[in-house]
Amino acid sequence: MKIKYFLLIGVMVLLGCPAPAQEAQTIKINQATDVAEFFGESRWLFPAFESGTVFLRQSRTQATLNYDLLTEQVFFIDAKKDTLALQNAKDVVIIQVGKRYFKYYNKALVEVMHRRGLNELWMRRQIKKTDTQKTGAYGLPSATSAVTNINAIDGGDRFREINVTEWAKYIRRVTFYLTDEAGKTRVANKSGFAKAFPKKKKQIETYLKTQPVNVENLTDLKRLFDFCVNE
Repeated sequence: MKIKYFLLIGVMVLLGCPAPAQEAQTIKINQATDVAEFFGESRWLFPAFESGTVFLRQSRTQATLNYDLLTEQVFFIDAKKDTLALQNAKDVVIIQVGKRYFKYYNKALVEVMHRRGLNELWMRRQIKKTDTQKTGAYGLPSATSAVTNINAIDGGDRFREINVTEWAKYIRRVTFYLTDEAGKTRVANKSGFAKAFPKKKKQIETYLKTQPVNVENLTDLKRLFDFCVNE
């Protein structure tokens, strides 16, 4: 499947393929490996391309699309069956896939997981490169770039090869965000909730003492979100 980059403008109908999703751990990959090939279908938000609607500022477009967690780009399939990257993210108001809604924040796609009035709870999914590491002599790891690329050492009567391998670490990460009534966005942690609802800071502190919240758990965050909005 050919991947191209394309500017989506105006109202047009894009034809295509078929369907949904996954999450969280650190993965070590040899730098020589094709990363996209390594992650394969798991790099996509949906296991197959889904029919959806892209709402632009002054129009809407039907598209068969998916989201690449590695590049954090939306791709769609055109009438020629080419896979194209959606380039005009700044003009996208919201993307609807079935009953799920997505929008852009800091050039990445976030899913609206919960909403009450003007307050929203978002989820950002990504596969992110976090570190590189070289394995030096005898397979011993070194997190620095100071591993010298020596190909062989003198073993007396003969030379022995040493392989220096470079690795990359990727993390499959989920980040939650919270928007307040003024439209300001914060990371959805305890500090973020206190800042989003400053008049309820004491109530939030009391609530957290009796109802512990895991800020990496969507169900817990929804519970705290509802408490803050309804209190």
